Amino acid sequence: MPEKSTPEALSQRIHARLLASSHGPAWSTISVHLLSHQPLETNLLIPAVAEPLVVWIVSGSARIGERDIGGEWMAVEVSAGDFYLTQSETPYELRWETSAGEALCVVHLYLGLPIYQRAVAEVLGGEGAERFRLADVSGARDEAISGMMGMVLKELTDAAEPSEMVVQGIAQALAVHLVRHYGRRDGAVPARRGALPAFKLQKVVRMMEAGLDRAFSLESFAAEAELSAFHFPASSSN
Repeated sequence: MPEKSTPEALSQRIHARLLASSHGPAWSTISVHLLSHQPLETNLLIPAVAEPLVVWIVSGSARIGERDIGGEWMAVEVSAGDFYLTQSETPYELRWETSAGEALCVVHLYLGLPIYQRAVAEVLGGEGAERFRLADVSGARDEAISGMMGMVLKELTDAAEPSEMVVQGIAQALAVHLVRHYGRRDGAVPARRGALPAFKLQKVVRMMEAGLDRAFSLESFAAEAELSAFHFPASSSN
């Protein structure tokens, strides 16, 4: 397994202007960075990180491509309010171009392992927690996440003295929400909108389009999406 990076080290790798970052006792369970990205990024290597990472787009719009290292680029259009979620075990690559050369302002929130693990234990009741992990999500929209990330941003930028009660309350709520709605056990991704990374979903679609003259193989599609065949969504035949 590749060596994992830290939030601080990852932020240093990203070509962006740091507008604000969390520090002090109020932020003991999460690490937050407000970043302004350059309009064009041709290839950025993102290392694996130990903590679950939520990237929430504050302003701007862009076409963001991603791929496994050496794989095929797949892209998705994103705008303010969309989010990414990753708990990647392997590095991957990103590139993007914003609309009309505008900056892309984003919040990076790293959920500390202790609070994440407490959420997993509470939701699962201790059963199967060791095999649980979060799915990768690319360019999805979740109003609950937007609300919580907006409150985090307000504490980060507007409060003269961030409230520990407010920050910790949001962090706990976010951890439970992610575990409930974007979790998977035994490597199986829940069949819900946005839970499969866009670039992997498009790989499956292209595979289907290339084989329209042949019978569909559920096992092949599941392997392409890195899911078990049992959990891969299938349509009923007529």
